[in-house]
Amino acid sequence: MKSDELVHDFFSRVVVIINQTKIFGEDISEKKIVEFFLRSLLYKFDHIIVAIEKSKDMSIYTQNELVGTLLTHEE
Repeated sequence: MKSDELVHDFFSRVVVIINQTKIFGEDISEKKIVEFFLRSLLYKFDHIIVAIEKSKDMSIYTQNELVGTLLTHEE
């Protein structure tokens, strides 16, 4: 994630890459996508990441839920 990038813009950019990867036959689980997003966020989201990891079941947490949570905190 770039320092001046909004969550929505970052999410859109990554979804394009994920879709391209799927076109080439790579099967990427929802869990891996969520983990990638969490690792790629800026340090200013660290406290939100910790809260999400402690309060959510990461095995069933979706990328859409994650982005919704991040957009809420970004505002």
